[in-house]
Amino acid sequence: MAFRFPGQRKVKIVLGFTIVGQLSLHLLYGEETFLYSLHWLPFLVLLAATGVHSTYRHYILATTIVLIIGVSINNYQQFTSVTAELNNEKYGLSEKEQKRLSDKRLYI
Repeated sequence: MAFRFPGQRKVKIVLGFTIVGQLSLHLLYGEETFLYSLHWLPFLVLLAATGVHSTYRHYILATTIVLIIGVSINNYQQFTSVTAELNNEKYGLSEKEQKRLSDKRLYI
């Protein structure tokens, strides 16, 4: 068995059924995945935690590092996009004015 986590058979079974239940619920209920994204977090953290104690430890740790880098890049891009949009809505600045202000290191 890939996940060798002694004495935690019930935890693995509950975790597996919960992940399958979440997947089926979200496949059937709506198309907006953003609303349900936080439902997955605790279960995926538990899955990764049990995987670290398995024979696939090195693969899981490498995947975790790659995901952290990817998520950091995505979060930075989304933050930059949202702040530019909020500046535009709040102050009515054109893109040219926003660029001029950001070039001068003046942040609103």
